[in-house]
Amino acid sequence: METKTKAQLLALLGFSAAATSCEALNGLGGGGGLCMYGSPSASYQFNIDVKDLTTEEPVEGIRVSLIERHTQLDHTTQEKVEYVDTLATELTDANGRALLKHGGMPLHYNKAEIAADDVDGSANGDYNSTNIEFQIYNSDYVDDDDNSWSLGKVTKDITMKIDKK
Repeated sequence: METKTKAQLLALLGFSAAATSCEALNGLGGGGGLCMYGSPSASYQFNIDVKDLTTEEPVEGIRVSLIERHTQLDHTTQEKVEYVDTLATELTDANGRALLKHGGMPLHYNKAEIAADDVDGSANGDYNSTNIEFQIYNSDYVDDDDNSWSLGKVTKDITMKIDKK
């Protein structure tokens, strides 16, 4: 009797619907979809080529970073505060190239931002910091057809031209 009472109480609270929703989605109730748990994911690979704006020569020793900006409300001051997350970072080699890889949650708003900063001082020339932002389109994702939360992989070649101070 006690088990029947518990089952009735759980049914009143809606647990029977939650327990059978996957069955309904998988065809037992006519839905035909997949039951999945977790978060969407994607992977990104950016092949960065950094060149001098004037000479078009490759620039070594530039730190390139994939960054993501977030805006939140500061509850104390009621002002918007911007936070920047660095998702990947590398130094350019003698050919001015660096490879940035990131995997996890899809980039917000389907936008990517790459920052280039001269961190070696005058060793390879003094350069100004430069940021570029670009759109990632749904057609850029190459899906592996695994029927999961993965949106797929984006691979892009990016050329950044930076100017001397």
